[in-house]
Amino acid sequence: MPTTGSSLGYFPRLPTLMPWPGPQVTLCNRKAVELESVAGAYWRGDEKKQMLQRIYGTAWENEEQLKAYLHFKEEAKRGDHRRLGQDLDPFSIQDEAGGGLVFWHPKGAIVRHIIEDSWKKIHIEHDYDLLYTPHVARADLWKTSGHLDFYRENIKYEVNLSTRPEKAVGADDIWEKAISALRDALDDKGWSYRIDEGGGAFYGPKIDLKIEDALGRKWQCSTIPVDFPLWLPPIQARVLPVTDTHSIWGGGKVGVVAWQLEVVEAVFGDGGRVGQSLEGVKFGGRGVKGLNL
Repeated sequence: MPTTGSSLGYFPRLPTLMPWPGPQVTLCNRKAVELESVAGAYWRGDEKKQMLQRIYGTAWENEEQLKAYLHFKEEAKRGDHRRLGQDLDPFSIQDEAGGGLVFWHPKGAIVRHIIEDSWKKIHIEHDYDLLYTPHVARADLWKTSGHLDFYRENIKYEVNLSTRPEKAVGADDIWEKAISALRDALDDKGWSYRIDEGGGAFYGPKIDLKIEDALGRKWQCSTIPVDFPLWLPPIQARVLPVTDTHSIWGGGKVGVVAWQLEVVEAVFGDGGRVGQSLEGVKFGGRGVKGLNL
């Protein structure tokens, strides 16, 4: 049922109609509908309430659009490097390092080595010389080569200003100053950009550059962050006991305090601002008390 701002989905086992956020579909071709998957979902996200059945699907104006979408899905699945990386084990991409950064495994590394070695051998046999160039250069160089105008026109890219996430360090005023500085930099460049609310790192906001591949997927490339230096906070670090036996509140010796002071002096010297909160701190699943040093 199309409405203004929301639609209503009726669940027979429930006594009420549940509002569903948009966007809404006012008209679709029944022959251009594809059901994709089903999943369970608790009523209002509460595991103590009734389980609902959620059906995922896609609807299009005509069958041609649906066929194009299904073809896109199959092509994306067939050439998905994440699937190939798992099935053939030539490489992997680790989230800890970053998207698009490849770790070559032995199978993939040997293939890469053979290709590179063959490429070099053929070129040297034909009197080519080897040279290595930097990955980045001034824009004037790319204007001369013609690359800049070509890629500016033919490659879609998206600029995002990613703001403070829910869990973050630093005071609100510092975050506002950092976000304002990035916004001013983007405005000075004359770039159009989107606000990615909550998309920043926990240690500061950032500018994210994303490009779109031939299948319409977006990939993050460069990122320009504003990091909050460790030396700015009033307390730079905290020293916590590993177990209750290492804490004077858990039956440990008062000498533990001297041990903690030694750690502080060894790491930060005389000028370090290190402490512990007197509130309960979760460490390794245990609640421990702290000591201001």
